Amino acid sequence: MGIGYNEGNHIPWRWLPVPVPADKYPLLLEETERLLKKLEEHDLPSLIHTQDVAKVTKEFIRFLRLPRETSMPIILAALLHDIGKLRVASGILQKPHGIDAIEQILIQVHSNHGASIIQEGGLFPPEVAEMVEQHHEHYDGSGYPGQLTGSSITRGAQIIGICDVFAMLREDRVTQKARTLAEAKEYLAKNKAWFAPDIYESFLQYVAENYG
Repeated sequence: MGIGYNEGNHIPWRWLPVPVPADKYPLLLEETERLLKKLEEHDLPSLIHTQDVAKVTKEFIRFLRLPRETSMPIILAALLHDIGKLRVASGILQKPHGIDAIEQILIQVHSNHGASIIQEGGLFPPEVAEMVEQHHEHYDGSGYPGQLTGSSITRGAQIIGICDVFAMLREDRVTQKARTLAEAKEYLAKNKAWFAPDIYESFLQYVAENYG
């Protein structure tokens, strides 16, 4: 169904040493599981995709050799990056044919919704909400919701962004069949202006080593 959706590949978020006070940690884990369960009930393909993105992000971060204190919030944000789709009608998310302009806007605001959901309980580190809100921003300013450019996009969001695109390309979706690896790489190359040059080049190296 996707890159990571099976019992053996679930991201072990219970093991994530996210930098929060010790008394809040169990509550953060409980809230993460609650949100993912709601997403599963609302739109299963979105849950499958978010697990795929978290898996690719975790592997890419390991390839980059980022320190754990940096990498763990990024992985958590990857796991929750589409949680804002809870506030998008499932009928729009599952629409088998092209969406109209209004529906496109309703889908795009999921980034804002996701940041709001994460901020509501006061449990998650602020950088998690920031990465969730920015994961569709593009390095060249063509993304959303803020049309941010370059270094104004957090590095974590840039990492999640390229992993999100790659996972999307490799999945069977309502509107498209999974792309081959060659097709996915071609798509990334065609749109490489979306990504910071160093992240793009590192991701290609990661793909070559892990996918052939």
